[in-house]
Amino acid sequence: MIGRARFDVSHRSFLVNERCASFVAFATLRAMSSSLSVLQLLSVALLRVVAGVVDGALLLTRPRLLRWWWATKTAPSAYALSAFEQRLLTSRHCLVDDDLVYGEAFVSSAWWLLKRHGAGVGSVVVDLGCGRGAVLIAARRCGAEARGVDVVEGHLLLQHAGDNGVVVQVGDARAADVGDVSHVWLSWATWSAPVRAALTKRLRSLPGGAIVMGVVHGIDDDDEFEIVATTKAWCSWGRADIVVSRRR
Repeated sequence: MIGRARFDVSHRSFLVNERCASFVAFATLRAMSSSLSVLQLLSVALLRVVAGVVDGALLLTRPRLLRWWWATKTAPSAYALSAFEQRLLTSRHCLVDDDLVYGEAFVSSAWWLLKRHGAGVGSVVVDLGCGRGAVLIAARRCGAEARGVDVVEGHLLLQHAGDNGVVVQVGDARAADVGDVSHVWLSWATWSAPVRAALTKRLRSLPGGAIVMGVVHGIDDDDEFEIVATTKAWCSWGRADIVVSRRR
């Protein structure tokens, strides 16, 4: 079993670097007054530029997916919720602020992981906490069916998802239907322990053999899931642990 201490370190790294990325794009003044180093800011900005080139190249032969991906880059920021929206969502869904920290895998990272673990034509990929849809774009690039759920309506690019045959909906991941799913992506790096526990309970309804890819955290249920791989992938805040589990 992977040590919990390793996940705690990755969790702290996520928080620092993801907020750092937000500062680069939208809060220069705030970044100047923070303890984050200029080197961190520049490294995250460079990472996003390089990943953008790779992601764009991957999608060149798929114009509709390319348009969706480009929309994720040009839409208003997904990183900053208003104080009112933050309070509303935390109250309505019994969440804490860390449950709403935004971060995403790059399309190329998700595509590589999904392909490596068998996603393709005939597969059903669900991203619980899908945000703008990077993992969903990767799933469609693999040829799989894709579905997404996110509690923040403003994150969902509904028109682009629909144009690519992807169903996305506003909702709580803890209530998602996963009974016919072959692959699940969980960007739950900063989600609180109670939310992860409730979602783990929901994932017990997955069919046998289904694959779950957890960012930073694996599934804490050895009776129902087995870890089949651990790796790292580039995400919007840096390089993150990915724990791949299979439903027994």
